[in-house]
Amino acid sequence: MELEQSQLSILLNANDMANIRSQVYLMMKSAITKVEQDAGLSSPWIRGKAKCRKYLDGISQSKFDELNIPSHDVRGVTCYNKEEVDRYIKDNF
Repeated sequence: MELEQSQLSILLNANDMANIRSQVYLMMKSAITKVEQDAGLSSPWIRGKAKCRKYLDGISQSKFDELNIPSHDVRGVTCYNKEEVDRYIKDNF
């Protein structure tokens, strides 16, 4: 048995279309913000040497240790501030 497909057309005035666009925009913005937060992309902090090395395009551990990038100890975890890392690289290389 084959189902027949039909089309549905909806006519919206400019105000309704603007409201729909606004709602879609807000939902997408909220979803993107959540993904960024879940992935740690919106945080100004990098947690641990391995992630900081990855942030610096995957430099070797020995080169990373030579750089002596400013870090902060937060409850026993070494953290790096992205702005400080960027500034340090810019000022020293």
